[in-house]
Amino acid sequence: MRYRPNEKARHLTLYSRKGLLPSVRGRRGSYKNRFLTPKKIQALIHEEKELALEDIFALLNMDLKEAYGRPFPWKEVTDPERTPAERLQKHIHDARHGDGLQGELIWQTVLQQIFPMVRELYLALPRKERMRFERDFSTLFFTHSAPMPMLNALKLKALMQSGVLRVRQLLEKPSFKMKGDLFCFVYKGPTSERLTDTHSFLVDARGQSRFYRRNPQPLAANLLESGTVQIEPVVLETGEERMKKGYAAETFPGGTGSLWVDPLTHRVQRTGIRGRVTTSETIYAVGAMTRGQIIDASMAHGSAVSTQTIALNWVDQFFSDRPTS
Repeated sequence: MRYRPNEKARHLTLYSRKGLLPSVRGRRGSYKNRFLTPKKIQALIHEEKELALEDIFALLNMDLKEAYGRPFPWKEVTDPERTPAERLQKHIHDARHGDGLQGELIWQTVLQQIFPMVRELYLALPRKERMRFERDFSTLFFTHSAPMPMLNALKLKALMQSGVLRVRQLLEKPSFKMKGDLFCFVYKGPTSERLTDTHSFLVDARGQSRFYRRNPQPLAANLLESGTVQIEPVVLETGEERMKKGYAAETFPGGTGSLWVDPLTHRVQRTGIRGRVTTSETIYAVGAMTRGQIIDASMAHGSAVSTQTIALNWVDQFFSDRPTS
């Protein structure tokens, strides 16, 4: 696939914290996980000690080593030295040809088997581990758990080869600053140097924020102000026993900022009379606003799972409310 721009073609620059594009969807193989399985994950979750990211990664690493027959090259994943164009080309090659005997992509085969457990795993992590995941591993997780179709990858490759599209890694927060009427970005150059570029136009493709207070819609503000919905409280280690007994947890500033829901039903939760947690019988929430509890809330598959959960709940409620003859 090639792209031939005309003389007036606009140029695009994609900026992100890591400067990474999603991986590319390959063929799934027949390997069955031996270590990263629902049974072993359930055992981890119900052990007395606190679940840590290292516990999960250890199981993943064992399955990858078993499936490949050799140690998995983690350095290529966590510290890639290739340029964005080189990484994209490698992802396309791997997806087309696979890295297994039958042309399958082994690491995707291993990861896809555990996706149904991702929500439960995330909720089982203690507060400090969830915060560490968001800070250090969130980007890597989503670039590999939500691979793009081959056609999308080929289009991006064609745009990059034509010189129309560039990918840059941001070096500052916030993402950009205003310089007069221009958007100014500070990014990492080819030899890790600090570079600055300006643009006349900006498309904010970061999606809806999980921080509910930032929602500009009047309805969102009214629901929060009236107490109909509440920001998810962050549990302190000293307050976990109180939560188990049904009482509201202590909170501290700088939590997840997302809307508080029951992750099993998506019903809105809030602190009721005498500090007890109450769950709404009529109000549900899905999508990015629940990202603090539902790890895949912004993904298409995650939204489908969430809405199906609510729909089935409604159907059950409808038939249970009908009088019997």
